[in-house]
Amino acid sequence: MSARPFSPVWVTLPGRPPRRVDSAFEALECLMGGWPITTNSTYRRAVQACRDAIDGFVPATKAREAFLDAARTIGATTSSKPDKHHDIAAAARASKGAFDGIVQL
Repeated sequence: MSARPFSPVWVTLPGRPPRRVDSAFEALECLMGGWPITTNSTYRRAVQACRDAIDGFVPATKAREAFLDAARTIGATTSSKPDKHHDIAAAARASKGAFDGIVQL
């Protein structure tokens, strides 16, 4: 069992910050961790494709395709390249805590 990497995709779920997903394992984490709609067939297919890719039964690209289908079904924004909104979110995460311990005068 492995993470099964694929070409990165940036996904922005409604009401959530952008997230980079670049493996079947990360896609499965995203799907299982608070996906807004879990009652449709595209969601179930994506979960199964990710599990199958992690287990080595299908190529990781199949998991990526199914994950993107599930994301589009719920109205999530997807991109294969980061845009400035993704860059801003990444910078914010990276700098979180950068000023901890500084006392303002």
